[in-house]
Order: sequence, then C-alpha cells, then structure tokens
Amino acid sequence: MNYKKVNLQIDNTSYDNKENAKKDFCKIKIRLQKDSLPTKVTVKEIAAVLQEGRTISPAVMSGTKAEDFIEQQVFMVDIDNKREDIPLLTVEESLSICEKNHLQPVFYYYTFSHTEKIPKFRLVFIMNEVIKDNTLRLMFLSSENKSKL
Repeated sequence: MNYKKVNLQIDNTSYDNKENAKKDFCKIKIRLQKDSLPTKVTVKEIAAVLQEGRTISPAVMSGTKAEDFIEQQVFMVDIDNKREDIPLLTVEESLSICEKNHLQPVFYYYTFSHTEKIPKFRLVFIMNEVIKDNTLRLMFLSSENKSKL
C-alpha cells in the first residue's frame, strides 16, 4: 500500500453506547464535518480513536452536504446483518469474501449494536490513492450500499 498516513476528520467527543451517539447525531455531523479540521493519522491511530468511542468522517468535508466533499481515502463497510432472508455474515466469512475478491481491509471492529447473536461490525479499507472526484466517490458508495446486509 502507498499510504503512511491518511486524511480524515475526527470528533473530539467519545461515546460509550449507540443511544447517546444517536441522540447527538446532528451535533456530531456538524462538529465533525463542518467544524473540525482534517487530521493526518496512521491506521493504528484510526483504530485507537474508534476504540475510544469517537466518531470519524472518512471523507474530508468542508460542510455537511455532498457538494462540500474534498477528498476520501478511507472507506468503511457496515455489516449489520439486518436481512432475515439470508444467513448471518460473520467476520470470518466477510474476511474470506474479501480475500477471494482481492480486497484487503486494514482492520475491522465491532459496532455498538453488536451482539453474539447478531454480529454487527465495520470493515475498514484504505485506497492506494486519494479520491478527489466526488462522482467517483459516489460510485464507490453506491456499490457499497447495494451490497449492505
């Protein structure tokens, strides 16, 4: 991989559960994408921030709207296992699918909603190149949403 550090925006506030974070969603979005400056961080630093319960914006934004997009190198795929018509997807199965498709997440982590019964986690990918074209970024996000489980 060609990256040492990546640019993203990091919230200063930590949360220890989904309900509190959900309650503050609008505040977090503004604080994160409008009021915080981009920060260059390593993969280990991203993981540490997420373990602290802090929110990140993988896209660098100058505001909260799509037209405020500046760049993105980090992409995150949520595995929520919401669909009841297909079997639950485990971390191991997800990593196996990634490997078969020559995609290598840099790490994964369990989200606040995770339970042993219904695994919920996020796969974190870092592109070799920084995406600065919003149309290209939206193509990635569109295919990511179509494959959400």
